[in-house]
Amino acid sequence: MTRFELLKANKTLMELIVSNSIDARDIEYLQLVEEYKDLKSKHHKVGYIVCHLSEKYGKSERGIYKIIDRMTKRVKL
Repeated sequence: MTRFELLKANKTLMELIVSNSIDARDIEYLQLVEEYKDLKSKHHKVGYIVCHLSEKYGKSERGIYKIIDRMTKRVKL
């Protein structure tokens, strides 16, 4: 499969990604966000969650906040 074929097969999805300014490299944060949501559903404090994720993923706490904010924004369809 070529890049052209891949893009053509997923044109609608790709248009949504572009129109919502989503960076394809954000897929590396899917596990981090899933962990955040899991810990939050267990009623842990956000500060504790961010500190834990910061240590686990080697990112700054501010970076974790930015990732969570970016990944939890609603998309425009």
